[in-house]
Amino acid sequence: MDQVFNFDKTFQVRLDEYEKVFFEGQPFPYAELQSEWAFHLELTLDPNGWQAIWDIPRSQCEKLKLPFPTILLVYVIQVHYSDLSSLIRIMAVQDENIDLPDKLTVPLIELWATKKQDKSIALNLDSTANALDMLRFFYLNLVRPWDEDEDCADWKREHLIARLKLFYDMKNGNVPKRAVEQIFNLVTEAKAHHSEKNNLINVCDSLCLDHEDNVEDENVQRLIAVTVRLAQIQHELTLLENETFRNVMLKSGEYRKINCKPQIWLVTDASTGRNHIKLFESVEEQFQNEQIALAPNFTQKLLSANSGDTILLSPQEHKFNHKRYLLENLTIKGIGNAQVVCVPLLADTTLFDFYGGHSVIENITIDCKNVNCAVLVRTGHVSLKNCKIVGNNPSATTQGIVVLNGAKLSLIACDLSGFATGLMGNSGSELEITDSLICKCQSGIKAFEKCQINIQNTIIKDCDEFGILIQTDQDFGFDQHSEHSFEKLNSIPEITAKLVSGSNNRRGDLFVKPFNIKVVEDLFGNPDFDPTIMEDSDES
Repeated sequence: MDQVFNFDKTFQVRLDEYEKVFFEGQPFPYAELQSEWAFHLELTLDPNGWQAIWDIPRSQCEKLKLPFPTILLVYVIQVHYSDLSSLIRIMAVQDENIDLPDKLTVPLIELWATKKQDKSIALNLDSTANALDMLRFFYLNLVRPWDEDEDCADWKREHLIARLKLFYDMKNGNVPKRAVEQIFNLVTEAKAHHSEKNNLINVCDSLCLDHEDNVEDENVQRLIAVTVRLAQIQHELTLLENETFRNVMLKSGEYRKINCKPQIWLVTDASTGRNHIKLFESVEEQFQNEQIALAPNFTQKLLSANSGDTILLSPQEHKFNHKRYLLENLTIKGIGNAQVVCVPLLADTTLFDFYGGHSVIENITIDCKNVNCAVLVRTGHVSLKNCKIVGNNPSATTQGIVVLNGAKLSLIACDLSGFATGLMGNSGSELEITDSLICKCQSGIKAFEKCQINIQNTIIKDCDEFGILIQTDQDFGFDQHSEHSFEKLNSIPEITAKLVSGSNNRRGDLFVKPFNIKVVEDLFGNPDFDPTIMEDSDES
């Protein structure tokens, strides 16, 4: 988001900033942190009159039934310092079909101040943007879910420097990449379990269930299991936050991949001798002279795989107890009719998360009905060949494949169905789609400007909204507010299309939509945005 302020600060800069929020020599238990932040923000954050981008979290998009990602341009009517939130008014939306109240109260950490503002309003914009950055970084990266329950007399002394140093050790490459993945997993899992724990406590209280007298109840049992898991995560992260313990722990094989030459692995379950002979004969046809090692479990093999490895999956259902693994330069190939079923440990999950190199997924059915995203391509090149990627989630936030800036995806002879967005290409990404079928999504393909697309012999059909949605402010010489046929694809410079067809895309095969997120530089020129009359007598 180049419209907003972004900061890249060093460890020392961040530490100095937080030392000014929490005065030296005074103990600060967790319960007093919010009031200290409120006092600091009153001195550094403009109370109203500024515009911001509201970057809505996926969980909130889910509640509001909005597609993810969704960003809105908002005007801050009033900052509520005491609870670190603000009353906002929505000024512009990405999609005219988004239906939200004009006024909402949102957390300050979800707001990003825009660089352009109405110059007639006196703002201390640099201070406001920096204060938002400080607050957001603190609560997203330095606070743990158990802090509010922990009996700690001085949160600052116990945790601030240790957690800040852990963050920058990971950022600066002082922690092995595999350990960074594991730490990220633990933090993400802890946040999800803490939210679930609070919900379960409310359910048990509403049903008058005592945790000791009703241990056979399903809700009580789940509450106990979540509480135990949270305690385990807290113990491990507490050790990792201690620099001395961390240095010792990171030397163990659990947190460090052993570099070795690429290997071929065959993942297969117990079966009859005859079935194993057939399987080995099929493998021999493709890998006659290579050495092949056996692995009994897909999840564990994926966790321990090295760059360049090939993982062969036998023709059976392979359950994948998902955690976040960054996959690099791997080949995952089905022998026969292999099927990968994701069994998510967390509600907010990405199944395959690729980072660097050239990875290949071939001849596999990927059942990901319970995940938010099936394939995420961060960097490098990922090829999917002869795969079926199946979702079945009515959520507006699910995504089949997401390709980020600088990454490339090749989709060859694949079927993709059952997601809110089948395939999303971000600005600066590259998509090659050949001989494929995309169907039964809300939007088949969503691409942002400067996304390069080469699509051939592909069918996009039965989408609830658009077959292909291009979001850009560029002028392609045709009406960007009307639906078009796929024949118009070649009018867009970044797209090369041949033999693209489809049917029953309810709002149109192709739609080019401007961003609609433009800062209002004269708030007084429009009565709807005039800050002197925007605040009504009724309270939101």
